Amino acid sequence: MSIIKKILLGLGGLLLLTIILDFGFLCTSLKFSLSTDAAFQPALSLGVVHFPGTALPGEVGNCYIFGHSSDFFWKPGNFKNVFALLPRIKKGAAIITTNAEGIRFVYTVTNTFVVAPKDVWVLNQNTGGKKILTLQTSYPLGTALKRFIVVAEISE
Repeated sequence: MSIIKKILLGLGGLLLLTIILDFGFLCTSLKFSLSTDAAFQPALSLGVVHFPGTALPGEVGNCYIFGHSSDFFWKPGNFKNVFALLPRIKKGAAIITTNAEGIRFVYTVTNTFVVAPKDVWVLNQNTGGKKILTLQTSYPLGTALKRFIVVAEISE
């Protein structure tokens, strides 16, 4: 597995979390969890965001993480396109996460699809006891018209 960069930043008590995607052309580590909507946009300039109230990696429920696929070139931050290649991920791809304690969890992609921005059902925590990871980014690239969703189930 090739790792482009590994970013571990503890930002003011935010939960530290690492995600590694590896599906042939993208492998990157991402981070953290927030507790307020007002923090989303500044946080996205620093990485990806764990949606408040969703499961954490390795927990029963739906761990929901979102990040930019593209953003305005003049906006600050090095992660304006952190999920730009996410729409290329395939079923069966591995997604490796670690929680704040560094415990590693491997998820396998089971589905990908596109939804409207107002389709909040993708945040649903009723997973029938399963440990699910959902990744989201804006779609198509360069717009915020829709959301590309990746759903993965823990491989135990």
